[in-house]
Amino acid sequence: MEAFPFMRLVTARPGGERAGILIVKTTWTIGEDRQPVLAEEQQPIRTGDVWASGASPESSPVLLEHELVPRKPRTDVIVLADAWAPDGVPAPAFEVRIGIGSNQRVLRVTGPRRARFQGRDCPTNPASGTPPIFGEPDPVARVPMDWFHAYGGEAVLRPSVDAEPVRLRSPGNPFGKGFCVQHTREAIDGLELPQIEDPDRLLTPASLVQDPGRPEAHPEPVGVGCVGRGWVPRVAFAGVVPGDEDRMREALKAQAEALDPVQDAAAIALLEGMSLEPMDMRFHQCAAPGMQFPVLQGGEAVALRNLTRTGYLAFNLPQPLPTATVLGRFVPLVLDTVVVDVRGGRLELTQRGQIAIASDLEAQEFVSGPVGMRRD
Repeated sequence: MEAFPFMRLVTARPGGERAGILIVKTTWTIGEDRQPVLAEEQQPIRTGDVWASGASPESSPVLLEHELVPRKPRTDVIVLADAWAPDGVPAPAFEVRIGIGSNQRVLRVTGPRRARFQGRDCPTNPASGTPPIFGEPDPVARVPMDWFHAYGGEAVLRPSVDAEPVRLRSPGNPFGKGFCVQHTREAIDGLELPQIEDPDRLLTPASLVQDPGRPEAHPEPVGVGCVGRGWVPRVAFAGVVPGDEDRMREALKAQAEALDPVQDAAAIALLEGMSLEPMDMRFHQCAAPGMQFPVLQGGEAVALRNLTRTGYLAFNLPQPLPTATVLGRFVPLVLDTVVVDVRGGRLELTQRGQIAIASDLEAQEFVSGPVGMRRD
């Protein structure tokens, strides 16, 4: 019998039923020998977010999210790494590659570069303006694979000639580079451009200026880290947590009753007609676009190109993975989160499973009863 860090939760399912959730985590060391080794120090289940810098969604992207979620439909793969130019020789641009089993992700990394404005200001009709010029990237040897270097950031917008400029944050990534919503010299000239992009969907001078009212049409930031819960498109999957519907209805009713029935008639009608959409489990997927894969089983070959100083890292995901029982009941575990910490030489695998809970007594026994684990 083996023991790994675990945590148990009891949550509501759609329809009023309850489920017992078991989360199991294993930590491995990784190196150049292709064979992960079970780490002496096992990392605990994360119960809070870990921030890249700062300590809030306004000041920093999340480095790693907490793991207290009921289910993920796919496997999130998070890579904590730097991009390294081949052979360590500074280059204007190069590609990084991530392969896990049959899944592949390729990203283009460039050195620092800026946009240069040309033509005349067209603040209300960017289509009539002359596209800016993108400067050539400076050669670079290393680029952190984080959201500060991806597409996004803050755009300068001057609502009118006499108005003070305001700064709009990208709904897809508030911390990146290249976000622009107005065709003016003030907004474009000297604008830093993204250094991490999808090679098939590169930002171009013609596509630089975006309509702030159409976030769904903005270029999609890409990367290998965790995306914010409030970022587009992830935020579209948010909704009411199962079991919380009655509380939310009462809250909306209380808000409506607190308003003036005459002066606030429109707001009251809006609150009374508001539908409560259920939470889509895809909201719990925290990996970047292109890094959420069909459920991994363990044993898949992993290959990272240009994400280490030596240029190449390869290993196989451990197999077999732990199986578990609670009170003798088998809990089918699914590998839904893989964290490859290249900088720390560490691999974290989080599995999650659930069983039906039929009564309060079963719920109490589930969270307090013995847990059995084995890996064979």
